[in-house]
Amino acid sequence: MGNTQSSKLADGSQQKHGIDYAETFAPTAREDTFKLFMALATLMNWDLRQLDVRSAFTNAMLNENVYMWAPKGVDTPTRVCKLLRALYGLKQSPRSWNSDFSKKLIENGFERCALDACLFRKYISAEQGWVYLICYVDDIIVGGGTEAVQTTAELLKTLWDMDDFGRPKDYLGFEIEYVRVGEAGNDKAFCLLHQTRYIGELVKRFGMESCKKISSPCEPGSVLQKSDQATVENEIDSVDFPYREFCGAMIYLRTRPDVTYCVNKLCKWMQSPGPKMVTAAKRLLRYLSCHKRAGISFGINRAKCLDEANQKKMDELFNANAMYGMTDSSFCDNTDTGQSTMGDVIMLAGGPVSHSSYEYKAKLGDTEIQCDGSIMRSTVEAEYVALSGGANDLIALKELTSFFAGSVNGTVNYGQDKPISVSVAEQSEIANSGEFMKQPMAIFGDNQGSIRCVTHRTGTKLAKHIRIKQHLIRDLYEFKAIEPFFLGTKDQLADVMTKGLFGGEHSRLCSQLMYFPEEEYVQQQGGDSSSMQED
Repeated sequence: MGNTQSSKLADGSQQKHGIDYAETFAPTAREDTFKLFMALATLMNWDLRQLDVRSAFTNAMLNENVYMWAPKGVDTPTRVCKLLRALYGLKQSPRSWNSDFSKKLIENGFERCALDACLFRKYISAEQGWVYLICYVDDIIVGGGTEAVQTTAELLKTLWDMDDFGRPKDYLGFEIEYVRVGEAGNDKAFCLLHQTRYIGELVKRFGMESCKKISSPCEPGSVLQKSDQATVENEIDSVDFPYREFCGAMIYLRTRPDVTYCVNKLCKWMQSPGPKMVTAAKRLLRYLSCHKRAGISFGINRAKCLDEANQKKMDELFNANAMYGMTDSSFCDNTDTGQSTMGDVIMLAGGPVSHSSYEYKAKLGDTEIQCDGSIMRSTVEAEYVALSGGANDLIALKELTSFFAGSVNGTVNYGQDKPISVSVAEQSEIANSGEFMKQPMAIFGDNQGSIRCVTHRTGTKLAKHIRIKQHLIRDLYEFKAIEPFFLGTKDQLADVMTKGLFGGEHSRLCSQLMYFPEEEYVQQQGGDSSSMQED
């Protein structure tokens, strides 16, 4: 007989708050932190190692008094046992494990990032330098010099029983292809994050394997409205498509900036979707079926701007290892409410470390609701608000990047030419390069009026209604934290986040934004790229 394994799970549904559990929240690594980690690993040619803690929760001690019935076959004086360690199924187990994991790392010389509780760093020695660690529950990736990574992996194995998978290939649904300098004849490191296997499963699950291929995810100019929803009971029953299941599956496509706008719009209509929504959903599946392997890549400059000056600027930013942002808006494209769609992309090492597409909603207090402040009065205001939102994301990621730049203590004013109250000891290779902390950071918009509002503090009739919180971007500009630039619509990669484009234009922008193998579509069509279906 082969080896058998069994485990005991606790029934957490019988627990009562305040008696046998209190707090249950456990932090996990943010998606943009992971992408930034991989981008910096590519730029700095780190060695990477993936490890997994076996039966992670059972390593954590419980702080509360928790009792359970003894499993059958266990000989005990009473039928009740007091748990000393966390079990899978208890409400507080994830939090207890995260607390135990962080505590042991800190005891062994690691420092936790203030901006992401699942990111750690440690200075090993002058010869080995710094090592960085990111974790998601019990899945761990360690990055740094080869010797530093090996030292850290050996340390972790003494603290917990672990599986060592070597170089990461599959992490939280992300398929990873990472090549260091000198491997496979490469003169630069390269990283590709994609979800080919997951997309293949989706296409099969929704029965679209033999569908006709298409070159854009959504129909240009098409708008989904409330009037397109199914209203009659017979019409609702006639929709033979698992629309909610489809939307739930699509939100996990986190390596596909090219479909972010389309997914954002489709997920609005999960309640009573009509035939038009279903047709749009199937179109997205048709698009994915012929672009399965597309994904986010780092290490290659994909910029091919139509304007020569723009191309020169993009080359300068890539060669300087600089982080920069692009923003765009689609003014009043929601015909039901009059809201505008905003989109932004934060680029580093030739790939997006963050991307988003959303309909702007103003906040009243702590609640984000539809109100008068959600409606833009002009394209200038819409582009200005998008520019401000992109600047906030850019500053936040820059702060996170500073964690990789050595041991920095004290308060840092990143908007000043000379940071104040800063002491740096044993700087990392990133800090020594100087380029990652370079100020100001570039952010690109495609509206001259919105850029003028930033640089000149202009209060025109079209801009006087802009909410006060959006004007933070002016302070960021004056303190030299960011610098806005104009980028024509034809070269604006954030256009993909705010509107549907024709196939040729969509493919051209996506090929600059991400790894986008157009030949996959051509092979399936049995022709050349000119045969792509546009609508």
